[in-house]
Amino acid sequence: MSVALVSILDNDLYKFGMQQAVLKLYPNAHVVYRFKNRDPSMRFDRPGFEQLVASIKGFANLRLTLDEKAYLTNKCPYFEPEYIEYLDRFRFDPDAVSCQLDDTTGQVQIEISGKWSEVILFEVPVLALVSEVYFAHMDRNWTSKGQFERAYEKLQLLVGNGCVFSDFGTRRRRSFKTQDTVVRALVEGSQSGQLQGSGQFTGTSNVYLAMKYGVPPIGTVAHEWTMAVSVLERDLLHANRNALRKWLEAYPRHFKTALTDTFGTQVFFEDFDAALANGFDGLRQDSGDPKVFFDLAMNHYRKLGISPAGKALVFSDSLNTAKCIELARLIRENGEGIKALFGIGTFLTNDFDRVDQATGKRLEGQKSKAVNIVIKLYQVDGEYVVKLSDDVGKYQGDPEAVKKALATFGRQAAN
Repeated sequence: MSVALVSILDNDLYKFGMQQAVLKLYPNAHVVYRFKNRDPSMRFDRPGFEQLVASIKGFANLRLTLDEKAYLTNKCPYFEPEYIEYLDRFRFDPDAVSCQLDDTTGQVQIEISGKWSEVILFEVPVLALVSEVYFAHMDRNWTSKGQFERAYEKLQLLVGNGCVFSDFGTRRRRSFKTQDTVVRALVEGSQSGQLQGSGQFTGTSNVYLAMKYGVPPIGTVAHEWTMAVSVLERDLLHANRNALRKWLEAYPRHFKTALTDTFGTQVFFEDFDAALANGFDGLRQDSGDPKVFFDLAMNHYRKLGISPAGKALVFSDSLNTAKCIELARLIRENGEGIKALFGIGTFLTNDFDRVDQATGKRLEGQKSKAVNIVIKLYQVDGEYVVKLSDDVGKYQGDPEAVKKALATFGRQAAN
């Protein structure tokens, strides 16, 4: 069974946004990304691995179509004409991706290296392909039946409980077909006139599906921006401040949500002064306790004398309907007018039941476990970069570099 991307736009919006910023501000930066599988029980055999390699080689066939170019020109005002022309000429170089398989453990190693502007678009689609190939070849004890209905039920719950949300599910989706089905269900359900509640489905991070279904593409910025700036501006301690200032230089009017947890939220707020807080429309939480984050954000805005009304908190860490509903209620009752927005990923695009392989019948109460995989920056211009996050288990980077970064921020290394 072959697996291939359908479009160069089958990627998250923030990757294109960052590519444009990189071309403007750091056109000669060289980077290395590394893949990490957080669940060693996810194993590949040799045929599955060869399919993954073949799928990545297929990136060479992707290019912007005339319709896609017109869409970016007419519907995405944050992309400048020069960037759209660049993307029109852009071609993936699959040789930038090195893949190896340990036949004993079944673990895949993936490294992506090259000029940052040229390899930045690999991360999300490579992760999506790892997941799709794995579930097409290695784990087939699941059924795709009922995905449309399941997504529609989630839409009803979220809208009925006042949750404003978007699909963030590209990178760990079960398959392209799954995400396509989910987005179609969310769009058709939203347009049906049958929903009751103050919530709303606002769009998808996937640019191709946004174009296909006529909904807004949604995006902020990724950890890699701040990680890279920590090296490129030669200042790890104030990397958050420098990254935010550079982002505003690239986007004075768009993509105004700041990501808080690259080195821990407490560290972020030390750099998030009044000028930056006024310059950004909101904050995104992607690790740690969302209720603690809410309190920290509210207290910080108060300390700066900035009204939370009109600002937004975007939550994007391991969400499901119950978490969204609880947080929406909490913020509605205590947020002093601040908005709660939710970017829901795996729960939308990789939520499947297990089935008995022999009979094909659902196994009641048994979920088909989603993959837990990431690709993160590892080096920038030959220097290690790290991500510390608000979850110790999500620390990323060379171990010695992580220790040095923790010491820089006055934190202790976890044993």
